[in-house]
Amino acid sequence: MSTEINIKSPTRVDLAGGTLDCWPLYLFLNDPVTVNLSIDIFTRAKLTPVDDGSSRVRLVTKDLKLDREYANLEQCLKG
Repeated sequence: MSTEINIKSPTRVDLAGGTLDCWPLYLFLNDPVTVNLSIDIFTRAKLTPVDDGSSRVRLVTKDLKLDREYANLEQCLKG
């Protein structure tokens, strides 16, 4: 039996410093400072297994109107 996974995460707003707190960017700077906050607009992702015996991966982004299918996860991660 397959289980669907639903994930949501609050949107991060960078007020100063941008992505300087993300690896590996902070390694290039001496004590970078960043100011962030989260707002109540959420990013959502849904993972739904396909029970057809394949290892296919399908990515759908409604906001960008993209629908792509890959033979497997490795191919998907390569883009």
